Amino acid sequence: NVGFTTTGGAGGPVVTVTDAASLSNYLNQAGSYVVQVKGTINLGAANFPVGANKTIIGFGTDATLIGDLYLLRVSNVIVRNLFFTNPSSLGEGDGITLRNANHVWIDHCTFTDCADGELDMTLASDYVTVSWCKFNYTFNSGHNFVNLLGADDADFGDTGRLHVTFHHNWWSTLCHERMPRVRYGRVHSYNNYFNAPGNNYCVRAALESQVFLEKNYFENVNTPWEKFITTGATGLVSAVSNALVNVTNQTDPGTDTVFSVPYIYASDDTNGLPSLVTDNAGAGKLGPAGSAFEQWQLLYFACTDCPQAAATADPDGDGMSNEAEFQTGMDPTDSASSFRIISVLPSGIDLLVTWMTGIGRTNALQFTTGSSYSTNNFADIFIVTNTVGTTTNFLDVGGATNKPARYY
Repeated sequence: NVGFTTTGGAGGPVVTVTDAASLSNYLNQAGSYVVQVKGTINLGAANFPVGANKTIIGFGTDATLIGDLYLLRVSNVIVRNLFFTNPSSLGEGDGITLRNANHVWIDHCTFTDCADGELDMTLASDYVTVSWCKFNYTFNSGHNFVNLLGADDADFGDTGRLHVTFHHNWWSTLCHERMPRVRYGRVHSYNNYFNAPGNNYCVRAALESQVFLEKNYFENVNTPWEKFITTGATGLVSAVSNALVNVTNQTDPGTDTVFSVPYIYASDDTNGLPSLVTDNAGAGKLGPAGSAFEQWQLLYFACTDCPQAAATADPDGDGMSNEAEFQTGMDPTDSASSFRIISVLPSGIDLLVTWMTGIGRTNALQFTTGSSYSTNNFADIFIVTNTVGTTTNFLDVGGATNKPARYY
C-alpha cells in the first residue's frame, strides 16, 4: 500500500479462536495480534468491531464468519482466507464494512449472500487492496449489489480518498451491480474476472471518480463499465487491454485520462485469466502463497518476497534463520522468545539437542517409543526448569538405530 506497508498483526501474538467472544476480545486488544479463526463463528446482530494492527486469518479451508465485520476508524488490518455470509442483514448487512478505515488488505476471501453490500468502503476509507477474492450469491434478493465505494453524493470527505486496488478477484453468479460502483475514489482494477450472467452493469464511475480498468476479463456480462451522472462532475474511465467475451451494451470507449498508478506491480496476460482466477480466488485457495512456510511468512511479515521474510533471514538477530524458526514454531520477530532450540546435531547414532530457555519456564522434550512418527506413543524423557541464559544439552542415547524424535 501507498504510505506505509500494511502488516496487520505481524510481530504480535498468534492466537486461535472458535467463538465470537474470544474473537472480539483479541480484535479489540491494544497492539498487534494475529488472530486465526477456526470453524464457523456467528458475529451476532450488531456490527462486529475490529481494532488496528490486526491480522484475521482463517485456519484451514472452511473458516467462516456470519455477520458484518466492521472496520471503523482503524488502520493496518489484514483479512485473509475467510468465508463471509450475511443473508439476515446483521449489523450493516455487509460481509465487511469499511468506514474511515485505511491501509487494509483483504485477500483470498469468499463473500456469499450478504444482504446489503458484500464488501463496502465509505466515509473516507483509503488505501485498500482487495485481492484474490470471490463474490457471489445463491439467490436474487433484489439487492445483489456487491461493492459500494462512496455511499452518498454529499459525502464530500471522500474527496481525495478511496484509493482502492482490486486485482485477481472473481465476480461470479448472480452479482448484479457494483463491481464496484465508485464516487470520488481512485480505483485501479486489473486482472479481475467478471462472469455474472444476467447482471445490470459491472463497473460504474460516478461523481468525480476515476477508474483505471486494465487487463480484466469480462465474459457473459452486460455493460462491463459505464460512467454515471447524478450531481456534479461525472466519473472517468480508462480501459486498457481488457478482454470482452460475449458482452452486451458496452458503449463507453474507456478513453478518459485518469490518475497514474503510484506503485510497482506485475500483471498477468488476459488469455489465461479465467482459469487462473477461478482456480485460485476465494477462501481455502491460498494459491501462490499456499505452502505452510509461505502462510507462516504472511502471518509474521505480511509478505513472502520481502527481505525480512526470506528463509535464510534472521530479522530478530537471535542466530536462527526464518526456516529454523518455522520448523521449531518460534517467533521470528522476537529475540526474547522463551524457548529456543540452538542446534540439533547428530552424534554418532544419537541426537544432540541444545536449547536456551527463559526464566521460570519448564520445557519438556519427548521422543517416540515406536519405530515411526506415525506412532502416537510418546514418553517424557527430560523435564527441566531453567533460568535466563541457561543452555541445556540433551543427548538422545539410542541403540543400534536412531529412534524418531519429536520435540517442542
